[in-house]
Amino acid sequence: MSANELHLEMSRTEGCTVVALSGSLVTVEQADTVAGALAALPVDDHVVVDITALTRFGLRCAHDLSDRLEERTRYSEAVVVSDRPEVTLQLVLSDVDRVTPIVPSIADAMQVLRDRSGFVAADVA
Repeated sequence: MSANELHLEMSRTEGCTVVALSGSLVTVEQADTVAGALAALPVDDHVVVDITALTRFGLRCAHDLSDRLEERTRYSEAVVVSDRPEVTLQLVLSDVDRVTPIVPSIADAMQVLRDRSGFVAADVA
């Protein structure tokens, strides 16, 4: 995978999907790929977006992610996993933190889902 490519991987269990992104998320086309993946999920599935492996993350794409997550949170919970300050800053500048929690690990994301909705997922991630 080149440094400019986006790689998207999804793992799903009943009621929750983890969308793991790696590589680069900077172009409109890459943002559209993520938007399409989120739109394809059942509307009432909880979603964890893991961006810990992103090497590049554009502010415009962060804004688009915020919009997509805001749409999802009308029907289900969403959590973003980010453990790098420079990436988390892009999320905060895009108001993602006003839409959904930002946590440093998948385990923390599952705890947030448990606390907010009672969801327990032993087989996700």
